[in-house]
Amino acid sequence: MSLRKTIKKANSIANRGEADAVLKQLGIVQLQIERAEADMEENIRKAKETAAEIVKPLKEQLKNYEHDLDAYLRANAADYAVTRSVQLVFGRIGFNKSKGAIKFLTKWSPAKVIEAIQSLAKKEEKERYLKVSYSLQKEMLNKDRREGAITDKQLAKFGLGWDAPDEPFWTPDREKLAQYIN
Repeated sequence: MSLRKTIKKANSIANRGEADAVLKQLGIVQLQIERAEADMEENIRKAKETAAEIVKPLKEQLKNYEHDLDAYLRANAADYAVTRSVQLVFGRIGFNKSKGAIKFLTKWSPAKVIEAIQSLAKKEEKERYLKVSYSLQKEMLNKDRREGAITDKQLAKFGLGWDAPDEPFWTPDREKLAQYIN
């Protein structure tokens, strides 16, 4: 069966019989897409497995080489105190300054640091170093509305409303359509 199908415009369906014919074609195309995507996923899975078999020992080898270089450089750090790095035939080795990162001092917790900034810092520093944010939890509001925990009247007090319009739907009968696809 051909992968290309002519799809009628929605306004060209005049009756339920024509709607059923379009539904049949829609279902056939959906099944063809699903099969093609399943085949693609299987091919991708196989390719990944093959690549993983090739790459796994290479990554282990790379990890070992990096470990050896790291151990060598750390053991000979004094040799790089002044020059910091050395150009070799196949590359450069040495030490770079890291970007650095904030860390907690011994016996300091995040709560204690926040408390210290709040009490000791200037207003500009507080605004710069402490973040306070609020965000609307739409998922929770939707859940509570569906479960009746919050009413439309309560939502309106918050400047919110509930919108649940009717949506058209279609569900092809997969068992009946399977006979049309090889």
